Amino acid sequence: MRMEAVSKAQMEEIDRIVPEKYGISTGRLMENAGLQVAEAVRDHAVERKVSVYVGKGDNGGDGMVTARRLSNWDFQVEVVLASENLEGKRKEELEILKKMDIEINIQESEKDYPVAIDGLIGYSLSGDPRPPFDSMIREINSFEQVFSIDIATGLSAETGDIFRPAVNPDTTVTLAAPFDKMSEGNSGRILVADIGVPPEAYQEFGKKIVFEKSSLIRFN
Repeated sequence: MRMEAVSKAQMEEIDRIVPEKYGISTGRLMENAGLQVAEAVRDHAVERKVSVYVGKGDNGGDGMVTARRLSNWDFQVEVVLASENLEGKRKEELEILKKMDIEINIQESEKDYPVAIDGLIGYSLSGDPRPPFDSMIREINSFEQVFSIDIATGLSAETGDIFRPAVNPDTTVTLAAPFDKMSEGNSGRILVADIGVPPEAYQEFGKKIVFEKSSLIRFN
């Protein structure tokens, strides 16, 4: 089937109603998201050595789950935090990584790995990324292969504008549904990941999104 895209406003509403109306917690969605991103990386990474760049929001939480899953699958994993000042589920995920002895660095990579995962900022970005995100984005773009979680950091989900600097991903693993401003030019290969959003949530906007044959679907 053809995967349908949603606007930023529609995704904001989906993110609001899924926990409230259907009782599916943000933590559960985050766990599902990290698993699906890790599956995509396992299938497409040029090498099993990965630096995961993590912001303070839910996008960063998805990144930390991804790092944990990849480490479980015998990837060499480094996590690069924008900040250690995390709260809620993100703080819990960081504590798990520390207990697993996954290498954690602050704002700069200490490894020479070929693969980077962009989990810096999700679809809420509304202007040019500020420090330390700007320098972290430039570092991400120096990697041989780049994956972005949900949407490339620096791409506006609302207008399609590309802020400066912006991540230039080879692959974007977008969560639940693709944004209508995404294209191959600004997002690379787009894979849509099933993170457990009920079909009824999409239907409230007249969208039909059902992962019938796979939990990862190519959009472009």
